[in-house]
Amino acid sequence: MSKKIDITIEFDSKEIAQSSFLEIQIKKGYYEIVFEKVEFTKDITLEKEEYLDLAINSRGYYLYCFENTNIKKGYYEIFSLKIDRDTYLEPYQTSFYLSLIQSWINNEEKYAWRNLTNLRKKVWIEACLFWSGIQTVFIPEKEIFFESLEVNSERDLYCYLGELFFLDKGYLGQDLDGLEDCLRSFLRNESNNKVCINNFSHLEKILNTPKSFKKYKQKYTDILIEIFTATDFKIELS
Repeated sequence: MSKKIDITIEFDSKEIAQSSFLEIQIKKGYYEIVFEKVEFTKDITLEKEEYLDLAINSRGYYLYCFENTNIKKGYYEIFSLKIDRDTYLEPYQTSFYLSLIQSWINNEEKYAWRNLTNLRKKVWIEACLFWSGIQTVFIPEKEIFFESLEVNSERDLYCYLGELFFLDKGYLGQDLDGLEDCLRSFLRNESNNKVCINNFSHLEKILNTPKSFKKYKQKYTDILIEIFTATDFKIELS
């Protein structure tokens, strides 16, 4: 099934519009959302600070109106809406998410996770979840070679694992709990797959931070290995 960007707008818990794409422009004191090819199913009158629900491929946001706004029923090639900056919408990351998904739809090799900022790597992982979902079938080589030097942050770890197990746009969680859930979802004929982790000391240096130890009360890499072994993967460290 082909993928597409799905943008819906709700008011008072009822869908009132769908759009094919949007752009977020940063203005002085507010954001302006420019919807493309949008059709509203009814007239709407919004007072300042009243909100609409926006969903982009199931990612939800509240859009608080910057000013009183009247929306007339009908189809618009372009429709602009001013929203308050006091919103959960992250303009840079949301715009990147849309651009990333659109590039994949167009089969463009426009982005690579290794070249992204840490914040954009978070978006990459979320986009991979939308694009690939949680896999239930895993047909790997007997040995999976994990090069620790590919990992320079926790987000690198999950970008790399998704790629390592399922190639480009693959998803294998975005935290330790998510990783375990994904590994347990596999329907595998083999139970003796081995993960060979090269340069393990580098991985320890990157992941075993005071912050992670405070959160988990043990080394991050210890938990990582426990998750793999608990899900029938053998581990070889070098």
